[in-house]
Amino acid sequence: MALSIEQLKNRIITSIHGRRIGFDENDYLVGPKDLRKNIVDYTSGSTGTTVLPYGVHSFQLTTLSTQDFLLSNPVPGVAVTIVAQMSGATNLSSNWNLKRPSTAFYIESSEGSTLTTINMSSRSFVTLMGISTDRYQVISRTPATTGSTGIGPQLNGTT
Repeated sequence: MALSIEQLKNRIITSIHGRRIGFDENDYLVGPKDLRKNIVDYTSGSTGTTVLPYGVHSFQLTTLSTQDFLLSNPVPGVAVTIVAQMSGATNLSSNWNLKRPSTAFYIESSEGSTLTTINMSSRSFVTLMGISTDRYQVISRTPATTGSTGIGPQLNGTT
């Protein structure tokens, strides 16, 4: 059953800001068109930077010689999206890594349950959901593609 924004607003029981935003009978937030996420930009000079466990992180890398970035500990119920963009018309010559800074958490996906590193290629993305304070779950990612270095985000057990 499709619901318009107006129909959803008519279901507001607890108002936060008039009829513009509120909670419905099931405690779901209703009213806004969507939630805006913060976007953090990274360049090749940002190597070693820690990626926050929320928002959208845009990597526009130009040169690579095994660049590693650190992934913050997960926050349960919060998603983080990592996007690898190109800075020009050609793909990067090699992939780059998102690693956990310690053994405090793991990344889970269809590849296995104790993965520690995400290897990103040009023009790829991965969205992780914090399931607990020690687990990320991959909830979406770029499918295998041709024409870029690697085949999209790959997860492995290498730290």
